[in-house]
Amino acid sequence: MLTLLLPLLFQVAAVAPRAAVDHQVVMADTNGVGRTTIRRSGSRLREDDPGDPNQTTYTDLHSGLTVIVTVERDGSARELSVEPGGLRSERRLPPTGRRDRALGESCTVSRLVNQAPTGDPSGTEVCETADGIPLWMARWSAAPPETHIWGRAVSLERRPIRAAELRLPDLAAEAARFLRTARNTPRAVDYEVRFAAYSPNAGEEVTRRHGGLLSWEGSEGGVRDVTLTGDEGEIAYSEDAAGRPLSLRINATSRRPQSWRLWPNRPAEQVLGETCLWYSVTTNGGLDGSGECRTADGIPLRTESYYHLSSEPLRRTATSVSRRPLTDADVALPPRAFDWASWGVTSAP
Repeated sequence: MLTLLLPLLFQVAAVAPRAAVDHQVVMADTNGVGRTTIRRSGSRLREDDPGDPNQTTYTDLHSGLTVIVTVERDGSARELSVEPGGLRSERRLPPTGRRDRALGESCTVSRLVNQAPTGDPSGTEVCETADGIPLWMARWSAAPPETHIWGRAVSLERRPIRAAELRLPDLAAEAARFLRTARNTPRAVDYEVRFAAYSPNAGEEVTRRHGGLLSWEGSEGGVRDVTLTGDEGEIAYSEDAAGRPLSLRINATSRRPQSWRLWPNRPAEQVLGETCLWYSVTTNGGLDGSGECRTADGIPLRTESYYHLSSEPLRRTATSVSRRPLTDADVALPPRAFDWASWGVTSAP
């Protein structure tokens, strides 16, 4: 798999996009085992890695938007992530003057350097034909001075790339794959709980349960976050204060329920005139954990989150609780989350 090679290729194009003829290139890793097919037309790029898991990456070179779809070969898991403008981490240096040949074609070597190196300079090298086709990719470093080739082209084809080959995934359909099951899973009670802000920069948090779907919404530092969780996975979405999307991840993966257990020797509490009992669960191999003080019908009125990198737990207390039938709209993401125009691109070139 060329999981390290292709992100570098995208950085090259996103930071210093140059015109390129429509083309399809098959890249092989240095072991000659992995094969990745790259197709480009204008500012759109698609990379298909048929490994396990299978991964397809779409990139808009002008905006830097990246969409990655990962599917386990047995179909047991599927994940989609969207990140706008996330590939601008390297800048192109003046031409090296070096040339090479591959597949009977001549190419010129360009070098890119990390924008904010943490130590000695390092970056990417790419050898491109005169019409913008990459023939090999490498990683270079100044100390020690060395260049390591990640992958080489084993075939290339100059041909018109059809718009359908570069069409972005249907985000609404990807979300529906997960939501259909979650919404139809019965639960004891629908509810809405509001929690006070836990810091001066944060806003009120709201948790809602509808069927098998649990939603959480909060904001901090001008960023609004929404998470939908069910037995079949999770959707996480972020946007700025103006409603512009910042990130989206749809993870349609069947998963085992967390093993919440009654918290030994921790006394019951009274919140909003209701009695709750503490339950706890550990995560991250036991390094982190969470606690919830729940009513008899499972509604959390106090929560605590423990992180091994923090000395103090994050505590939240409910300011209101409402037991009432909710609708799908009560636990839905805004439509702009699934509209490519909101992300600044079209679904196809």
